[in-house]
Amino acid sequence: MPIQLVICLMLVPVGAYFCLLGLLHASGRAWVTTGVRDYLALAVALSGLVITGPIQVLLHSEFVPLFVSRHWWLGPAIYCLVVAIFLPRPCAALVIYNAEESAVASAIRRVLQRSASQVQESPGAWMLLERGLRIELELFAPLSNVVVHFRGADRELYWRLYRELPVELAAAASNWSVPGLTLGAAGGVLLAFPTWVLAASPVDLLTLVRQMLEAS
Repeated sequence: MPIQLVICLMLVPVGAYFCLLGLLHASGRAWVTTGVRDYLALAVALSGLVITGPIQVLLHSEFVPLFVSRHWWLGPAIYCLVVAIFLPRPCAALVIYNAEESAVASAIRRVLQRSASQVQESPGAWMLLERGLRIELELFAPLSNVVVHFRGADRELYWRLYRELPVELAAAASNWSVPGLTLGAAGGVLLAFPTWVLAASPVDLLTLVRQMLEAS
């Protein structure tokens, strides 16, 4: 595999992910997503590093038959299989970027009050006995991210919180996160480097495109 392609596969997904995090934190607004979507976004970001790193080393090791290493699609297929194995349970978590824990707790409290459910509240957690559900908060302080864990199965309340939390948190603007902006700047550098590598040698770029077309 040409080294230019390896560099692009390794750095472009991570750089795009870091830039996305930087934009989210620079906006100063809370952004709510599901745990599955957050997991898949991270899996895409790490795909290039894992496929061109450990998986390629495994496929080209002496323990693997030679004919196996000739199939380029085996690396992505193995990675997709690993990602699918560790896929989180649906409706198990909500991830809230760029939000304070106190603001998220207040927003959840207001939504639960409107749900007409009997709620037992403790610091950072809510117990809904009639629904067989416990909701817990987990804070990642460096990036001002909050994870809402659902211990139990209640799809109706899960999607209600998913829809209503952005509205409740809209008024609670958060300060810019310095680590988040740093990630955004790092992402820009990671995206710029592969571009420079390809632009520095137009002949190699044309050769790479020709090889990809012939391989397809």
